[in-house]
Parts: sequence; structure tokens; C-alpha cells
Amino acid sequence: MTVIRPFRAVRPKKELASSIAALPYDVYTRSEAREAVKSRPLSFLRIDRAETQLPESTDMYSQIVYDKAQELFSSMRSDGLFIQDSAPCYYIYALTMDNRTQTGLVGCASIDDYLENRIKKHENTREDKELDRIRHVDALSAQTGPIFLTCHKHARLNHILDTVKQTEPLYDFTTEDQVRQQVWKIDDENTILEIGQLFSSDYSRWGAEKRMYSPFITRLESGGYAVVFQVNDYSPCFAVAWSADLVTWRPQDYPRMSVKGCLAPVIRHDGGGRYTVLFKTKDGGVRKTSTDAAFRHFTPDVAATPAEYAD
Repeated sequence: MTVIRPFRAVRPKKELASSIAALPYDVYTRSEAREAVKSRPLSFLRIDRAETQLPESTDMYSQIVYDKAQELFSSMRSDGLFIQDSAPCYYIYALTMDNRTQTGLVGCASIDDYLENRIKKHENTREDKELDRIRHVDALSAQTGPIFLTCHKHARLNHILDTVKQTEPLYDFTTEDQVRQQVWKIDDENTILEIGQLFSSDYSRWGAEKRMYSPFITRLESGGYAVVFQVNDYSPCFAVAWSADLVTWRPQDYPRMSVKGCLAPVIRHDGGGRYTVLFKTKDGGVRKTSTDAAFRHFTPDVAATPAEYAD
């Protein structure tokens, strides 16, 4: 399982974004960094390279540098230059240069996934640079240096990003290097849930024991397809997945029911964007639960009749 989570970003006020935005801290030499912040008093580079705010003789890896970074960051937050979102969100970050746009999803990744190679390492970083950024993160209690990762192309994720990019961005400005910077916020709860599940697999301790028994697939009124199936004969759940094209599928969900052993589930169209999933039980009974076209949230299951299942 790869864990990708939303977070509550601390970000610039909209009208100050272009003044605070800065190039990566490690593209500057020490003298270049000091010169760059002279004409840009709000630049985040002052925090990323806090030695620029101290005498030139200061050791850039001394504790006073990290203390200065924390002081500057706290001051800008208390002065209202930064705001923090009230709920965890994902963000979309797009860079455009020479009519070519690169788009990324911004979220939190798991350190354990990185250490255990579920996230592949793409470079060997010098130890002194790693220790420097670790100390910087510790001093600020914030991750200020985004890590660039890649993932396999995913049609559903691309569709989500493209849809959100049709809305008004949080930020839209061009930096000194002639790169257009755009940021959007993803705060819809269902979309946040879906993104997290797109990155995760469905394997757990019982993963090796479950199978796809009695799959039932249907075309939805609103487009796309839903499939339900039995995973085994003892778990209090069935499996459900969704696809826009029958090729790429959303990771499976396992809605919890009140009985153990949810056998041979089927889908019934109720109209108006509602659907009922009926399943048999090991004692010969039938139960049902209701959901909408997203096939995410299910009502508590109740008893049903064999006739309902047969229909």
C-alpha cells in the first residue's frame, strides 16, 4: 500500500504569492542567494537560506541559521502573510514554460514507503544536503522543500486533475525565470477520498485469502461501470470497484455489512441515480444495501426477500 494523504497547507495570501515565491534553495551559490533577497524582502529564499539574513562569516550549517529560519517563518505567519487551510486538501501545481505545461499533484507521502522502496529512489543525495534539510524541517516543523515523484499514468487521476484545472486557480503568476506558476486546491471530500484510494492498493493481511467470486457488473445511468463481487465466505463485506472505460479501475472498496459472509452480490437499478446491492447470506437469507452512482457510501444493510434478489 502506498500512502498519499491530503494536508493543511500553510501558503501565502493570494496577493502576496508572487512576492513570496522563490526558486529552489539549491540553485543559488551563497553569494547569489544573498544578492537575490536584497531586492525581494518577502522572498521565501530568506527562510530557505536563512544565512542570507546573518553576517557573511556565519557558518551556513550552524544552529543559528536554523533558528533564524524558524524566527522568520513564525514572524511571517503571525503577521498574516501566510494562511493555513482549515481542512486537509490536495493541491495541483502546474508550471508552464515555452507553451509546455507540467502538472503535478501535491500531497503527503509516507517516509516508510520511501525507505521500503514502494516509492522508488531516483537519485543519491549528498549526506550533508540531507542533514541540512532535515534540520531545516525540524526547526520550522514544516516541510518546505517539495520532493518530486512520478507515478504511472492513470486515466481517472488525469481526469480529476484536468477537471479541477478548469476552475479558477488559487495562484496564477509568472516568476522572474519566465515560468508561469499556477496552483489549484482540491477540497471536495469525495474527490480527496478517491485520490487516496487511487494511490493505494487493496492488499492487507487477508489479501492473499480473498478472490473474485461471482462478479456482477452493470453500466451506470450517469456513465461508467460498477462491479461487485464476493471476496470469500466469512468476511463482513463484499468488494466494489468503478471504471469509466472497463480498462482502468478504481481500487476496490469493501463496504462493511452486519453479517459475515456476503455471498454473490448483485446490483439493482432503482432509478434517480440510486442503486441497491443485494447479497445472499450463509444461513440462506438475503440482505440489501443502497448507494448512489459513486458506489462509495452504502446504507446499513437490512433484510430482503429472495424475490427481490431474483429480480
